[in-house]
Amino acid sequence: MRWMAFFLLATGWLLSGSGCTSDKARRESELAKLAGDLVGQYESADRRGAALAILPVHAGMIGDRVFYLERRSGDGEQSQHMLTIELVDGKEIVQHAFVFKDAPRWRNALQTPELLKSLVPQDLRLIARCEVKLTESGDALEYSCGGITETLQRVTE
Repeated sequence: MRWMAFFLLATGWLLSGSGCTSDKARRESELAKLAGDLVGQYESADRRGAALAILPVHAGMIGDRVFYLERRSGDGEQSQHMLTIELVDGKEIVQHAFVFKDAPRWRNALQTPELLKSLVPQDLRLIARCEVKLTESGDALEYSCGGITETLQRVTE
């Protein structure tokens, strides 16, 4: 489960300190900013060698804000996931994490994103849904979802 917390943490880069609120316009603005700034390279703050790359995907059948995630563990194992973020009831930002049913088919999507043009909902299996809760400390973020807490750091280039 720790790998799931690692890539899900990246979804909260800009939401630190913001709890649930009825201010729908503000939350929509936060969601739009998050979606714009989410893309990038991340590494585990504990420096164990784990890394994450996030790429935006235009996949209207999946959602309005969809991302491809490619994760590499400290031992070199690689996995691919899809992530959506959305505003629910104008109050909370919710993420959905998916795995590919036919993972080998999507293996090189980071290098060849045109592979994702054929993506349909039937290609994915939902593995997690939770509200994003964050705490920001300097360049690091602490993510909490469903009892899992993880810290990530954005890679600066």
